[in-house]
Amino acid sequence: MPLLRVGLCPALTKEDLEALRKGGIRSVEDFVCSDPETIAQTCNISYKVLLSIRKLLLAQYSAFPINGVDLYEDALSKTSILPIGCDSLGRLLDGGLYTLEVTEIAGEAASGKTQVCTKNCCSQYGTRLNEYVKAAFNRIHCCNAFDVYQVIQTLEEIRSSIIAGNNSFYTSMKLLVLDSIAAVISPILGGQQTDGHLLMTHLATLLLVLSVEHALAVVVTNNVVQGDGNTTKPALGKYWLDKPHNRILLNKEHQATLVKSTRLPLYNKVMYTITDAGITDVSKQD
Repeated sequence: MPLLRVGLCPALTKEDLEALRKGGIRSVEDFVCSDPETIAQTCNISYKVLLSIRKLLLAQYSAFPINGVDLYEDALSKTSILPIGCDSLGRLLDGGLYTLEVTEIAGEAASGKTQVCTKNCCSQYGTRLNEYVKAAFNRIHCCNAFDVYQVIQTLEEIRSSIIAGNNSFYTSMKLLVLDSIAAVISPILGGQQTDGHLLMTHLATLLLVLSVEHALAVVVTNNVVQGDGNTTKPALGKYWLDKPHNRILLNKEHQATLVKSTRLPLYNKVMYTITDAGITDVSKQD
């Protein structure tokens, strides 16, 4: 909120401004959060004048009110559930990948997290990754980015293309996959790096904006590090932990556990197997 100043609204005079400052009211937020009767007594300003100033400031700086039902219906209209290509993982996520959410797949090497992205998720859009390498496809775009700066630039370009609305691929885009976030963030954390956490926060904010403002399902993969005892935990430290809406932890025993969710019960576990087609249910491995 801005500081109070002459000209901010017609009813606010220089004398009133000085009186408000002496009473400790310096910003718009200070003014609208204070009781008008208390300000009138403390600053010796007409109660009627204060109500007039308050009305003008609220009209200028308050957020536009949204009906709860309208907000709910808007969220429903933007929400899609994308199949993940494995019934077991789908059950962990209440049906699949939801737009408006960032889902993290974390796991040890060879646990299958990359297969979820390159085969399970991509195959739902009509192709496998090895087929994509051979030819250009209308439904999948693949971008190579080898450091955090290239990733941020790519995400900014994607966002700009969605906003511009002049490319049919981006206007119909529903899924964004980043494999792997640890590969670009880990090198800038610790040591002589001083802006690593800022860049990580900026990257996380971009992913959240793309998911919420543009109704995308965002999937990222992450490595794991040693936790307490013999347990593992997602890499990138405590500053990353709260960023995804959902987090699935995979292990070498091919067990998937939902360890974080903003809407689902935690610590449900399912078993899976890895095949040439990606991750699938144990019962379907044949």
